[in-house]
Amino acid sequence: MLKLPADFFEPIGTERQQALRGIRLAPFRQRALAIALDGLLIIAIVAAFDAVDIADRSISLSFGGPVELEGAFGVVVSTAYFTLATYLGNGRTIGKYISGIRVVSLVNERISFWHCLDRALGYALSSVVAGLGFVQYFSRPNHQTIHDRLAHTVVVCAPRNGNRAT
Repeated sequence: MLKLPADFFEPIGTERQQALRGIRLAPFRQRALAIALDGLLIIAIVAAFDAVDIADRSISLSFGGPVELEGAFGVVVSTAYFTLATYLGNGRTIGKYISGIRVVSLVNERISFWHCLDRALGYALSSVVAGLGFVQYFSRPNHQTIHDRLAHTVVVCAPRNGNRAT
């Protein structure tokens, strides 16, 4: 019989993980809502740059002509957004805040800039092959997706009413 992951964090080893024992993991619906809200915000940011046309999205290379950066611009904006928002929000982007969830490090008490960058870059890996990295939520211990495992993080419930997750 298939054993589904528990809805509460189960530590695998370290002292930091022991401190998180029993914390409620974020449900898939809340995680999906958070990424959808953040995605809409990123689309709005990129659209604002398009509307004002202040971003020259091409560069000239010394060995060739101009290279269009249209797609790369969105990747840079989303990577910067997810890295900086998660870091400055101590595990919360705007979407995660609205959804009542937070990313916590399995290594440190406060999520580091490098963990946030790893997570942001890991979103690309989670998206490859029709989003199967996100679907791992349903089969991996502690509901960790590819980007969670890459950055040594989990996503937990953290209500907006001031009760903070560890």
